[in-house]
Amino acid sequence: MNRFKIQFFAGFMVTSLMVFAYTQNYFHTFDDRIRDFMFVVRGPVEPTGQVVIVDIDEKSLRELGQWPWERNKIAQILTNLADAGVGVVGLDIVFAEADKTSPKTYLKKLKLPYENYPDYDELFGKTIENIAIVPGFIFEMDNDGIEPSEAPNLAGVFAEKGKKGEGEYLLTPYRPVLNVPFIQSRAYSSAFFNTIPGEDSIIRSVPLAMKYDFSVYPSLAFELVRIGLQAKRVTVHYANDGEDTQAVDFIQIGDRIIPTDDKGRIFVNYRGAGKTFKYLSASDIYYNHFDVNDVLGKYVLVGTSANGLLDLRATPFDNIFPGVEVHANVIDNILAGDFIAKQHHMVGTEMLLIFGIGITLSIILALASALVSLGVVVVSFAGYLVFNYYMLFEQGVVLNIIFISLGIVINFIISIVINYFLETRQN
Repeated sequence: MNRFKIQFFAGFMVTSLMVFAYTQNYFHTFDDRIRDFMFVVRGPVEPTGQVVIVDIDEKSLRELGQWPWERNKIAQILTNLADAGVGVVGLDIVFAEADKTSPKTYLKKLKLPYENYPDYDELFGKTIENIAIVPGFIFEMDNDGIEPSEAPNLAGVFAEKGKKGEGEYLLTPYRPVLNVPFIQSRAYSSAFFNTIPGEDSIIRSVPLAMKYDFSVYPSLAFELVRIGLQAKRVTVHYANDGEDTQAVDFIQIGDRIIPTDDKGRIFVNYRGAGKTFKYLSASDIYYNHFDVNDVLGKYVLVGTSANGLLDLRATPFDNIFPGVEVHANVIDNILAGDFIAKQHHMVGTEMLLIFGIGITLSIILALASALVSLGVVVVSFAGYLVFNYYMLFEQGVVLNIIFISLGIVINFIISIVINYFLETRQN
């Protein structure tokens, strides 16, 4: 068997192995890590300026007391934001238990007259009745032994189109952890704020919607955009691949198309490291020590960056990243429309790329000299990384990196080994 046949056969086997490994989702963490580095190389991107974070920071904890605060304080912050002409406010907080600091609660415990004293939960609930506020809640993803409660309220119309069969591709949580009834029932809308990290604990994509109790529920970021755009209807579109269970293709809000992965998750096009967005201290809002132009007509998220409150995440840019800013990035992505998508229908394209590049390289290496082969491999490796970078940030398409790169390197190593043994035999 001559050199060409040996090299081609070896290349075919390596390429087939790469395609198989891709279909089994092996080494995807390495792929993600390389893409994370591309974000770092790209550097920060200027946000739209439409998203602001009201931060329960160390300064706020020092001035307003330890967390959790009395809810009359949070109600005052929301009232001041409303008076300043805020567009819509999302709370990256769940108030799952009653406020035990309320005067009415204390007096009840002491069995003293309490009728004319304030209940901070009632005050908070009445405050959000008249303001565009979206309280957050959490979905428990796994069975934790607690009986599921009733489903949260929905303000918009959330529909599915093109779905076949009984299976689900949208994430299906076990139960919601809602706000106390007086708050939950008074809100115009509510939304989940789960950010589900990958296996390496880094958040690269977040669900825009989940399916609970036969209804589709939006994420906090997605619901804020829906309200801000005054869109009444949201539609989850499924890919028409002929299977009984359909993968999610994209989600439509008004006339905006948001590409997602097969589970309805958006790949976050991070603007930069933590604190890339405008941050306002919650205590400054409480005391009205802020410029109203900073929140006028804006999307405002209330959350925390304080280390002690444990809402810190890992992202491609930063290992200590405020969870609330993940939602800010998602809102900004939707408003700007500069999406990065890892869509279901790209699977076939990626397999063709892996196979096509691998086989083409095998043929070239079989015909070229050792020096030319080295040049081809270096150009191919660097060229594909540049192409991948271009597709990621200019075209918004996530393509596989690791298997094509591995195929190039392994094919080159095999070429060297084959040449060595053939030359040894000739000598």
